[in-house]
Amino acid sequence: MADDINLDPQATRAAARRLSDCGAELLAARRTTGANLESMNAARPWGRDELGDSFTRRYEDAAQRALDAWRKAAERVGDLGSRIDQATANTVETDRLTSEVIDKIQ
Repeated sequence: MADDINLDPQATRAAARRLSDCGAELLAARRTTGANLESMNAARPWGRDELGDSFTRRYEDAAQRALDAWRKAAERVGDLGSRIDQATANTVETDRLTSEVIDKIQ
């Protein structure tokens, strides 16, 4: 027994656009906030002594991993929106072609 799948193309494509927009906003925030975090590290507010140097090494590694993860997450969210939009367009086109074939058979 197959369940019917009902796709609302307009709503699905609108949701896809919102996801793409969210990805772009996350990337923009990553660029500005990430740049601020990087410049704060360059200022080395924790000092330049041995303890400050140790903190800097650990901070730089952790901060870079966090900033990379942030960028990747933003890219994936934007990519998901694009993929949903394309899948919706493909589904609509497949439905249209299938309807044409069925109409010719009947």
